[in-house]
Amino acid sequence: MKTQCPNCKAEQDIPEEYEGRNLKCLSCKTPFLAKEYVPPPPIKLPPPKPQSEPPPIKCPKCGSTQIMGGKKGFSGGKAVGGALLLGPFGVLAGLHKSKKIIVSCLNCGYEWEPKK
Repeated sequence: MKTQCPNCKAEQDIPEEYEGRNLKCLSCKTPFLAKEYVPPPPIKLPPPKPQSEPPPIKCPKCGSTQIMGGKKGFSGGKAVGGALLLGPFGVLAGLHKSKKIIVSCLNCGYEWEPKK
């Protein structure tokens, strides 16, 4: 039969005739009254919820999932137009919306701005 030390919780196998006697724990040497130890049933946890992946981003024109994202860079056309209208300060117009994110479809070439 199994018994358990109340001090250190060590489990020990002992002959049944030792039940009700004072024993000394083999691990911590503390005396205790031997009684049958029945371990508690294991705790059943619910299975973990599966992690759902977000749907892939698709091209709104052709439905392809082969897309690429990036920032729009300096615009030479805007810089020239700004320079003609405003002189040297108009060159800064080439930076207008240069941090705008553009998504491009590698299949059909369609470009769009992502939703915020």
